[in-house]
Amino acid sequence: MTLKKLFKTFAFITQINKSEKGFTFISLLLAILLFTQVLFFISQIFPILQNKPNPDLTIFQFFHLLELEQMKSTKLLYQNQILLFNINDIEQVSISQFGTNIRRQVNQSGYEILLRNVEYYYLSPSPDETHIKIKIRVKGSKTYEKLFHINE
Repeated sequence: MTLKKLFKTFAFITQINKSEKGFTFISLLLAILLFTQVLFFISQIFPILQNKPNPDLTIFQFFHLLELEQMKSTKLLYQNQILLFNINDIEQVSISQFGTNIRRQVNQSGYEILLRNVEYYYLSPSPDETHIKIKIRVKGSKTYEKLFHINE
């Protein structure tokens, strides 16, 4: 065996056959990038899909909407468990319970639902009749109270 033949058997192949495609470093990086992007989006979407409504937050939002109505109104009244806001003596907004919902009506026409799944809704005046106490409880929550000043 000659020295020339020995080198030929252990020589490296320098030409790559074009019909063979290999897994390159760039394709590995792209696969890892795609995998991390998918994991990122799944981790962001999964908590949103399991999110349950917070009944306490809905009650706070309801009270905030009532405060906004009171700021716009010139007069706050109540009768038969209905809260009435007079706005510039043109519009009368009423807040009342309708089944298990609390709705808002303007001039007794149409309505929009402000709160759903209400177990308990009660309006009671203070002894000196300067405030109205609203007691409310939504299913799966505790009872909340809020005082509103009556301006006549």
